[in-house]
Amino acid sequence: MSEQQQEQASNVQPKAEGGIISLVVQDQNGTEVMFKVKPHTKLVKVMDAYIQKKNLDPSRIRFLFDGQRIMNDDTPEKMGIEDGDHIDCVQTQLGGASLL
Repeated sequence: MSEQQQEQASNVQPKAEGGIISLVVQDQNGTEVMFKVKPHTKLVKVMDAYIQKKNLDPSRIRFLFDGQRIMNDDTPEKMGIEDGDHIDCVQTQLGGASLL
């Protein structure tokens, strides 16, 4: 094995046990809820479960990973989400008209 191959092999993080990853959804108050999913599971399942658990209005909630909005067809694998990563849950703000 070449030096470069050895270095690459040592930098690879081990995958989560059984292909399941743990991810944490955190709201603006710092409250965290942990979910365990497979890398190819659509994140809409996690988002729906979180919305139901917290009794939130889905039209006013957005989920972000590293500042990028998570869409319904995104998966942890597609988004680059690894075991232990956090997803941010933020409420949208309505209005915002300037006062003259």
